[in-house]
Amino acid sequence: MEFITYDPSLHIKEEDIINFYNKVSKQTEYLGIYEGEYTYNFNTDKDLMIISYTTEIVGIVTISIPNKRKNMHVGTLAIAINTDYCNKGIGRELMKRSLEWFKNNSSLTRLQLFVRTDNTRAIALYKKYNFIIEGEMRNDTYIDRKYYNVYIMSVLKDISYLNEYISISKE
Repeated sequence: MEFITYDPSLHIKEEDIINFYNKVSKQTEYLGIYEGEYTYNFNTDKDLMIISYTTEIVGIVTISIPNKRKNMHVGTLAIAINTDYCNKGIGRELMKRSLEWFKNNSSLTRLQLFVRTDNTRAIALYKKYNFIIEGEMRNDTYIDRKYYNVYIMSVLKDISYLNEYISISKE
């Protein structure tokens, strides 16, 4: 299994990424989109995308940074894993690599994410990396005539904390 930081010059194409999200959106309700709703709008100049793949994409983590000057210090993390590859350490590795990138990005001081309150496995992973629950958005997601609540979780940049979870060689 390889983990790569996405670059448009790689053999992975936009179509592969869109197909991955379409596949995962059919596998789980936890992804915030339905099949066909994902639109590729990745900005390689400022955003991060790490892809895990074998012969196909099996996991993606993204950190998106807004264009608004008042919020350019905030990254929003999103992670998706093909359910056929769950419980194989992919989520942990994607989190580790995204936190390493966050640590080394001098413009970011806050990393946040949104997760359904019933997605206990994901919440446990995020808590392991010291994300804290800041609040709960009631009736945020609507699926099959049922509303779900969503937590907003975040971690603030604190180098001493991040060093506990990431092994980065000193330059």
